[in-house]
Parts: sequence; structure tokens; C-alpha cells
Amino acid sequence: MPGLTPEQYLAQKGDILTRCLRLTEGFFGNLDDAEGLQELLDKRMDVIQEFQALESSVSDAFRDACPEDAFLALEDLLRQILDLDQKVSLNLRESQNQTLESMKSNTQVHRLTAYNAQASGSGRFIDQKK
Repeated sequence: MPGLTPEQYLAQKGDILTRCLRLTEGFFGNLDDAEGLQELLDKRMDVIQEFQALESSVSDAFRDACPEDAFLALEDLLRQILDLDQKVSLNLRESQNQTLESMKSNTQVHRLTAYNAQASGSGRFIDQKK
């Protein structure tokens, strides 16, 4: 992004990080919606690629010329995004574990039902003498 001033660079970077934060917050409302999660992940990947493009378009010397206090606010946004990522990851793992336990329980009930059907059909002849 040639001709970018430090203020424009920081504003764009802040905008990108804010969009990424909003998308990450959106995960909490869509934890049970696989299609919604995939759409959010795709949008978030686009934002991350935009961030990478912005970062690769400026030199280290350019970044060094930017005011330090502006980077502190951006670092705060990054911390918020990382914290939310961890929370989303934990919630997804918990949801997966609940689904797995439900599937195990459901399978066990089906096995017991099938066993009872077999046992009740052949059990009436146990006391019968040949």
C-alpha cells in the first residue's frame, strides 16, 4: 500500500483487528450452527489475509516510525482476540464432549434394547423340559 501514512496504516490495522474481534465474538452465538461457524471462519480468514497483506506492504522502518502508544491500543485488541479464541476453543471442545457422551449413551441404550429383545424371546423356554 504505497503512499500510506503512519496514521492511515494504524487506522487500517485497527479497523482490521476490530472486524476480526467482532467476527470472533460472533462464534459464541453460532456454536451449535456448523454452517454459521464455517461462514464466520471464512470471513475471518479473509480478514486475516487482509491483515497479512497490510503488514507485508510496509517495512519495519515504517512500523518503527509509528507512535508507540498507538501500538498499545492495537496490542490490547490482539489480546482480546486471543482471549476470545481460547474461550471459543474451550466451548467448542465442551460441546464436542457433550455430543460424544450423548452418542455413547444413545448407543448403549440401543444395545441394551436389542439385548432385551433377544433375551426375552428365548428366555421363556429356559424352564421347559425336553
